[in-house]
Amino acid sequence: MEIRPIHRKRKRIYLLFSSFLFAVFVILFSYHTSKSNLSYSVYPPVGEMVDLGDYQLHMYAIGEKNDIPTVILESGSGTPSSVSDWRYIQPELAKMTRVISYDRAGYGWSDTAYND
Repeated sequence: MEIRPIHRKRKRIYLLFSSFLFAVFVILFSYHTSKSNLSYSVYPPVGEMVDLGDYQLHMYAIGEKNDIPTVILESGSGTPSSVSDWRYIQPELAKMTRVISYDRAGYGWSDTAYND
């Protein structure tokens, strides 16, 4: 008959521990997001801002134009800026051809695009 109170106690401990971990995750995620956004407003863009009418995208292009096609690097890892994703690969590719990485709208130094 004493088995039930022990299970309830364990269940309560697991619930409290899970809630604590979730709270820590939310706090750390919020802190990281706010600091990342702040850093992009403090530091100037690495590349250039390209005007697309209603908003501007940040583009970082290196390498010489030649007969080889230009390589466009797409960020897909969820980081705020593609410049940090490709910081080791882009200079190596630029030895052969022009290489462009850009920040999607709303990420890194790019403006937020509002869809109608």
